[in-house]
Amino acid sequence: KQLAEYKTVLALSGRAENISVSPAAAPTVTYTLDGAGALAVDYKLDISDRMPEPLRVGLQTCVPNTLERIAYFGKGPQENYSDRCEGAFLGLYRSTPEKFMHSYITPQENGNRCDVRWLSLTASDGRGVQFVGAEPLSVSVWNCTQESLDKARHSNEVEPLADALTVNIDRTQTGVGGTDTWSLKARPSDQYRLLEKHYACRFTIIPCNGEAETIRNGRSLFRNQ
Repeated sequence: KQLAEYKTVLALSGRAENISVSPAAAPTVTYTLDGAGALAVDYKLDISDRMPEPLRVGLQTCVPNTLERIAYFGKGPQENYSDRCEGAFLGLYRSTPEKFMHSYITPQENGNRCDVRWLSLTASDGRGVQFVGAEPLSVSVWNCTQESLDKARHSNEVEPLADALTVNIDRTQTGVGGTDTWSLKARPSDQYRLLEKHYACRFTIIPCNGEAETIRNGRSLFRNQ
């Protein structure tokens, strides 16, 4: 109890530079670690008026691929996006990295889940890591890197990671769009675009041990961050 009361805070800030726009975006990330092993992540992003709208706002990390059991409370079970989620329902879902992803003929962004309260990745013994949002998040888990998806032109060219998984924890993402494919209507409607210039996100990373504990911690942290 006494140890859990102590906290360590680390704040990082920087600039995402562009050749013609400087600075284009200024992110700030603050990590707060308490004595119980919970790591709170506060992410803020200020975007220049001269910078084009982003497609997503969030953070990306990697975990060992031994954490191959995925559980989350959010919309599912299939992939869904802000303008493609009417057929997805809020609930507790379980999956694996391979099933979590969607393989398109042309490799691209895939596997997102909206309105996620928490996401856990665990090993066969039930131990692993859990991400709990202070508000609903968009998340995805890939067995490859973003660079591999961008580089490949066909699905068989996507190079899987040898020993890791990519985890995307996003405050928000743009919608898919596609009203047509030959004009500006191809982009998402305005309500599904990221037109704001200031974004903030908070989530907590905690160790987990067993599904019952994961559900309990997810419910408690989501309500009280």
